[in-house]
Amino acid sequence: MINAVLIREGIGRGRLKNIGDFTQSIAQRQYWKQVDRLIEIEELSDVDSSEPVNVIMNGWFMWHPEKFPPSESVNPLFVSFHITPQIEKAFFTDKTIQYLKKHEPIGARDTKTQQMLEAHGIRSYFSGCLTLTLGKTYMNNNRDGKVYIVDPIVCFSYKNSKIETLLSIIKAGFWFLTHLKKVRKLSSKYLCCNKTFLSKISRKIDGLMEVSLFHKQYSKCFAEDILFNAEYISQIVDNKASIDEKFKMADERLRKYSKACLVITRRIHAALPCLSMKTPVILTISDDIISNVPKKAADGGRFGGLLELFNYKRFCPGVIESKGCDDFITFNNIPQNPDGYLYYQELLDKKVMEFVKSVEK
Repeated sequence: MINAVLIREGIGRGRLKNIGDFTQSIAQRQYWKQVDRLIEIEELSDVDSSEPVNVIMNGWFMWHPEKFPPSESVNPLFVSFHITPQIEKAFFTDKTIQYLKKHEPIGARDTKTQQMLEAHGIRSYFSGCLTLTLGKTYMNNNRDGKVYIVDPIVCFSYKNSKIETLLSIIKAGFWFLTHLKKVRKLSSKYLCCNKTFLSKISRKIDGLMEVSLFHKQYSKCFAEDILFNAEYISQIVDNKASIDEKFKMADERLRKYSKACLVITRRIHAALPCLSMKTPVILTISDDIISNVPKKAADGGRFGGLLELFNYKRFCPGVIESKGCDDFITFNNIPQNPDGYLYYQELLDKKVMEFVKSVEK
């Protein structure tokens, strides 16, 4: 018997890596007494073994649909399974449909994936994401009072029009001039993660404009003592890091979130673990994603069914809408998480534990 954990190492996908992929791998790893091998998601059809290879098939599928279905060596449990809509036509071949029917019902990470599966005659159910079970490993009752702001949304991070981006930068410039002291102070803490055409002129100026936009937007809904006392973290890391280093970075972030008094993030694999660890979390999301009409096709449908589990702030052009929390958040009114995730946490834990016990007999 061989137990494997799926990884998405990101080789060939650029110089940056979203460490959330390794957070999903850690969610799998916590269920195995022993992990015998790691399998790259994009190489599932190449798995060769004389013994069955047990794999919890959660994650984002996939850049190379020709590498699916997995080889006959793989013994899969399909939960938290996400198919990006942009590959639907290439993914759902007759061979893949028959394979998935063999292993149905398929636990879909989001309702868009569930709809695609069912449209091709495959029985499916919404399972949520396996990272909802990370409290099994990372629950921590000793809170340190810290706030973490993880990869915040800023206006030009989701605007498509160059004119709109330019207008945002001009507004940011005015904000910078009128809030000079605050923006400069915040810039020493803030981690810039966006680039505009200004970066070709000066990365420093581009960064100051991003901080200005961030402060302009977030100061409307979060108290300044939250913004200025928070630790700013990015889930985006150097893709040159080794697999062990990526696991370590994901683990370190989870341990920080487990002790926090509040996490504010747009990253789904920072937000979902927080629910599981009972860490108050406010998801920040842009209007295009929440409407399931994303600017980037790869983002399509990722939040279907998951968004309802969170307190969130919806950033629309000219307005910020709040769900499950006050319009303005201070240290005195940090909201508790909704408890809707508990059903899916229990469902996932039961499904995976049954699978693990069945293969360990």
